[in-house]
Amino acid sequence: MRATMDRMEYQTVVLAALLHDVGKYFQRGALGLAGQHPQLGADFVSAWRDRFAQCVNADVLRTLVQKHHEGTVDGIADGHTRALARLISHADHFSAAERTERAIAFQDFRTTALAPTFVHVRLLSDKSPEDCRLAHSELGRAHEEPPIFPQPGRQAPEHEVNEHIRAFGAAFTELADRLNWKDFPTVYAHLLSLLHRFTWCIASDTQTDPPDLSLYDHLRVTSAIAACLYRFHAEGGTLDDGTLKNPPPQRCAVLVGDLSGIQGYLYHIATVGAGGVARRLRARSFGLQMLAEVASLKVLHAFDLPLANVLMASGGKFYVLLPNLPTASETLTALQRDSDKWLLASFHGELALSLAWMPVADRQFGTGAESGGFSQVLRELYPRLRDQKQRRLHGVLTDARGWQESEFLRPPFPADRSACPSCHRFPAEFTIAPDDPEDKEVCQKCFDDAQLGSRLTRAEFVGFYDRAERGSACLGWTVCVADDPHALPPNPALVARLNSSDLSHVPHVPAKFAFLTNYVPREDDGKVKPFETIAGEGPLAVIKADVDHLGQVFQDGLRRDAPPSFDTPSRIASLSRQMDYFFSGWMQWLLESEFPGFYAVYSGGDDLLLVGPMAE
Repeated sequence: MRATMDRMEYQTVVLAALLHDVGKYFQRGALGLAGQHPQLGADFVSAWRDRFAQCVNADVLRTLVQKHHEGTVDGIADGHTRALARLISHADHFSAAERTERAIAFQDFRTTALAPTFVHVRLLSDKSPEDCRLAHSELGRAHEEPPIFPQPGRQAPEHEVNEHIRAFGAAFTELADRLNWKDFPTVYAHLLSLLHRFTWCIASDTQTDPPDLSLYDHLRVTSAIAACLYRFHAEGGTLDDGTLKNPPPQRCAVLVGDLSGIQGYLYHIATVGAGGVARRLRARSFGLQMLAEVASLKVLHAFDLPLANVLMASGGKFYVLLPNLPTASETLTALQRDSDKWLLASFHGELALSLAWMPVADRQFGTGAESGGFSQVLRELYPRLRDQKQRRLHGVLTDARGWQESEFLRPPFPADRSACPSCHRFPAEFTIAPDDPEDKEVCQKCFDDAQLGSRLTRAEFVGFYDRAERGSACLGWTVCVADDPHALPPNPALVARLNSSDLSHVPHVPAKFAFLTNYVPREDDGKVKPFETIAGEGPLAVIKADVDHLGQVFQDGLRRDAPPSFDTPSRIASLSRQMDYFFSGWMQWLLESEFPGFYAVYSGGDDLLLVGPMAE
């Protein structure tokens, strides 16, 4: 029987899991904070109790943060609270399986710096790279170089650590005064983003060699697992301490979503003579990112999960951690059918979204011979995804009676309209540059792409809406871009701040920050420089780059045949995130500061396309 879920309790568990090890952060440096990290985390909750109490049970939140270790759970007198604490202990244990057995001689945990996950990647050689560490630096300062490159040295200067923690405290205090504490999705999104901003560079476990797992990744994965475990037990009517002591083996599942047809869709317009090709390429690249983003958000909404459950998203592919519910298959089938229907109507089958999923045993969150590691989960997912891709759009092209021939037919063009010279898919109706006699009419989609491509160069905010709004339709949702948050329609499901982690402009709605390379060179009057001006007296150069064998890196690069192995969900997700920091964040800074004459058509995920003067 499906039980009714306690909304307040669910929110309390998810937030407690997100904050369970925040006390580790407060232990660092030399700020005079005494106590073990569970107590420091509980003290943090107590200090802000009145705020937290507006969206969660603050007393239970404090208990769960304070007693999340397995050895302290049994000391909780109340049986139901003990069950919740045991659930978070399980989530912490699965996430703590990220830690390796390669313990090292004691080093000062207060100043030990984080190593990048790339130190563990091996494909052709077992040679270890130089031991380099990341600085304690805030992520997402607008127009500053993202501090993503490690430097030699194992310990951070104490004053650097102290300043970093103080900056977090000041940022949290400012956020607390502005935040809409009564809306849990808003509270959770902002706290997740604040932790991303400050703890992306903080080692979760300083006594392993090298300490490569960030506190941010450990916290968000623990929260994601806790959300799944709670949903599984609450809906199954088994949220009791007895069951949690001896739980069933498969309580979570992993979903992969993959957009296919990307290359053909993206580059088809580059071979024709209609104007504004670069703008439309930029818009199409952005649109593909938004398709994957909206698809993952729709999955979260369908399963009532927080943002942390999107483990990674890049290059038109995303992974979501799900509860292994009896209704999961039915829910995902409905999502697949809705996506098929929208994509067929909007793109005539040129693009397709494939969803594949599988249950995951608790032990598969760990590493070693018994678990197989998380890369084994990815291996088992790939054939399922391949099968789905071979049956693309079948949810709308077929039904129980067989092929639906009517779905293969699209409405004919009006008699007085010819095919769009840019995409050849839809009737030409609009002129991008009415004042240019050489410009040709294009279809509604290519016209919209050109307009969006222009707006993207100044965009600072992206709003996602689970309803029709002014903006770009996307899988039944709407995506709106703006240079001012007040220009966005009200009540978004989520707002993304671009190229800045300062979310103070949007404290009343769910928000996160994201990087987008949208740089273009401009004239003194603010207009985008034409290619003729960019080139000067010489020719233009086109730079296209991507990462070879990236799929193999994710699947095999962290895996070892003998322990210790490093192919855990947090590390794989961290690799994807660090790659995006480079292509989406650092490239934006590089063009702004070092190569201002170059024009970013797109850069993100694992590839880029730039246009600039050959002389540079």
